[in-house]
Amino acid sequence: MKAYKVVSGVVQIGEGSRIGLGRHQAEPRAHRLTPVEGSMGVYVAASVLQFRAGEIIGLESLADLGKTQLDQIAEATPAEIQAMIDEAKRLEAANRTAKAATKDKGRPQGDSKAAIAAAREEGRKAGHAAGFKAGEAQGNEAGYKAGFEEGKSAGMALAWTATWEASADLKAQFATAQAYIEAQASAA
Repeated sequence: MKAYKVVSGVVQIGEGSRIGLGRHQAEPRAHRLTPVEGSMGVYVAASVLQFRAGEIIGLESLADLGKTQLDQIAEATPAEIQAMIDEAKRLEAANRTAKAATKDKGRPQGDSKAAIAAAREEGRKAGHAAGFKAGEAQGNEAGYKAGFEEGKSAGMALAWTATWEASADLKAQFATAQAYIEAQASAA
């Protein structure tokens, strides 16, 4: 299997094609992939898959592409492959850090400033992921923006919950974290 980079437009891979993907590529497409037993990162497309410019994919044969798509891909260089691996590792490490900073229903624990920052970052990432999925499904930027705002709101709610939990004055003023979140959201 060779690694190819999509250099322009959108490339479609047909149903039944064997394809090599990184975990960050496979997870959002999991419902359209069947893992090949005994092969890590190798899947069979259960339906047509699309890949955007900049993505690196593994293909057994260029016959899986239509003639018009051959100009849209190029063999990936070792540096491009390593950059993709490094980015995947960075995202996974950031995810672990954000998860470690939260405990028990997503409420930040420990050092309040660090926990709040981690919660905001987790919300921002959730917004990007949700926006990407919504935008991919709708094929437009409005879907991305809506998903991003949803994730941003979730991150702020986590941060406001941590602030409420860390402050006796706020607990006296607001009976629940939800009441504090609603007050902050209406003020924002």
